[in-house]
Amino acid sequence: MQKTFLNLNSNEQKADFCFIGIECCSAEYLSGVECAANNVRNLSQRYANADGSHLPLKVYNAEQGFILNKIVAFDAGNVTANLSELEDKLANIKLESGCVPIFVGGDHSVSYPIVKNILNSHD
Repeated sequence: MQKTFLNLNSNEQKADFCFIGIECCSAEYLSGVECAANNVRNLSQRYANADGSHLPLKVYNAEQGFILNKIVAFDAGNVTANLSELEDKLANIKLESGCVPIFVGGDHSVSYPIVKNILNSHD
């Protein structure tokens, strides 16, 4: 079974944020950036709250106490594409209104298609 970010559910409907991996590298000398999302997922398996639990996230803020404990998040998996296909594949991702996508991976060339997709989804 594929690991998800922080062991999150992979099919949440009403989420506050969504982890999306980008497997895209536009230049050979940048090789490895397409592996970033899976590496972050693997590292996130080490995260735990002080009591050993993983969820809900217990992030403490001195002024507000525990924050993020009511946050609903999910891992949407990876988008695997070359740069010319990326815009079309991103368009297939449908997120609920209010869900903040967190894109991880890819090289600098993926930023424009990602931002364009987010802007187009709010038209």
